[in-house]
Amino acid sequence: MTRPLVAACTTTALVLLAALLAIGPASAAPTHGCDGPPLPDVAAGSVTPAALLDSVGTPRPAVSYVFAVDLSRSMQTGGRYDEVRVAMRSFVDALCPGDRLAVVGFAERASTIVPLTEVSAVGDVSARLPEATGANTDVGAGLDLALREVDGVPAGQTTSVVLLTDGTQAAAPTSRYVDASSPGWADLRARAERAGRARPLRAFSIPLSGRTGSELMASALPQTQDLTVAGEGSLKDYLGRLDQDVRLQQAAPLLDRMPGPGVRVSWPPSFSDVDLGSGATTIGVVITNTSPVFPVTLEDPKLTSEDGFDVRSTPLPDVVNLPAGGSQVLPVRLSWTVPFRTSLVPGSGTYSTDLVLSGHVVSNTANGLAALVGRPDQAPTDGDLVDATGTMAGTAPVGLGLGWWLLLLVLVGIVGLAAALLSPRLRGTVTVVVTGPQARTAGGRLDLHRRRHHLSTDDEEPGRLDVPGADVRISVRGRRHRTGRVVRLRVHVRPRSAGDVAGTPRSASIDLPENGRRLVLGLEVQHRLGSVSAEHTSDSTTERIRR
Repeated sequence: MTRPLVAACTTTALVLLAALLAIGPASAAPTHGCDGPPLPDVAAGSVTPAALLDSVGTPRPAVSYVFAVDLSRSMQTGGRYDEVRVAMRSFVDALCPGDRLAVVGFAERASTIVPLTEVSAVGDVSARLPEATGANTDVGAGLDLALREVDGVPAGQTTSVVLLTDGTQAAAPTSRYVDASSPGWADLRARAERAGRARPLRAFSIPLSGRTGSELMASALPQTQDLTVAGEGSLKDYLGRLDQDVRLQQAAPLLDRMPGPGVRVSWPPSFSDVDLGSGATTIGVVITNTSPVFPVTLEDPKLTSEDGFDVRSTPLPDVVNLPAGGSQVLPVRLSWTVPFRTSLVPGSGTYSTDLVLSGHVVSNTANGLAALVGRPDQAPTDGDLVDATGTMAGTAPVGLGLGWWLLLLVLVGIVGLAAALLSPRLRGTVTVVVTGPQARTAGGRLDLHRRRHHLSTDDEEPGRLDVPGADVRISVRGRRHRTGRVVRLRVHVRPRSAGDVAGTPRSASIDLPENGRRLVLGLEVQHRLGSVSAEHTSDSTTERIRR
């Protein structure tokens, strides 16, 4: 059964090709891609399907064509045979090295015009076409000889049998192919089935008038498609379309080699040992296209931090284009603020955070190919970036925790308390006498009953001293000594001259044994466990002061 392409073709790929490849003017040769250079990742609508196929970067497979050309004299009508000559020449010129071509002619009988030959050795095929002078049109004989040429095609190589005729079967009475019920047609069908098992085999009938032999061709080759020519000069466009359809069938499996957005993100090796104390660094994030066939585009990439301290980055480019199998290094400036952390021991602490590179991955090339082969809903490279998380880790200084500061305060308190407890309680009386060249005057007296006492010429102090011409401050505390209990005195004396001008201060410390007497900085200091002797005191100058 025939399948008219223009009316109701069930092959989606051919429908898309018919929509994308409008039939051009008579002078335009078909475009075939042999070893086209890879193109950028561009939308399918902005390039031809042939260029889109070139951009996948895979070699175009060799194909074979076997033409069965009607040589009956009716082909001379309306210049149809001249059209065949021009179309065949243009088509052969556009084939790639390694392609094969065979041409058989038929009228009363069939003959080989060009045996199966690589196109580089064919030469001018139009010049080898004989004149169309036959009285009959034996399509069966032409297909018989065409299948013999098909048997010579290497196994696995896509082969197309193309029938060009302007009429229906009109074989001689002696032919094995007088009509579809003749035994020769059953033999042709069996041979075509064997040939189709050895290689992809397609069949096309291109009528050059309103009549066609496609029904008879389908008797032998059920896969026959009737390619209806829409006008003079369009045959070469159809022949070019055959070649392109083969390329699409070869390219379709490439879509299955990339099941998902094929972008891999690699973080620098030093990313796990960053000096976080510096607060900033520059890294290189490597983005790799894992597809060896399709270029991809990473749209709107963004870098964010998760599950750790906050990291900020400089803006990334809006679009990153990656060729097939290619990589690109994105320099990124990072800055951060490490949260304050304390430790039992001052030093460095380890910090980490997860950085996530997000974005949308699309391959216009893959999407365009998916549309051309009829799989627009199976675009393999359209989706969000996945598995793009890297852990940034490093060290930064840490301080003592609050607990340690509290412990330190407690220890200081304990030491102070121990020192206070080890200092013995004072007892007895300390008497201070001012010595001078003329006389001795009582400066003051203090009864001792605590661990620490103070005497001073300052009225606000708990013990008062009367020392003419000087500011005096004496601190008194108990101290244990190997010789027994002693009284330690720290004496500060600042003389005053006329006009109450302070002089140079002097200080001294002495240990005064119990019941002892010492001279220090012009003062005689005496300690007594009992009452003080009257010879060293005066009722008018001594004042007993208690705290």
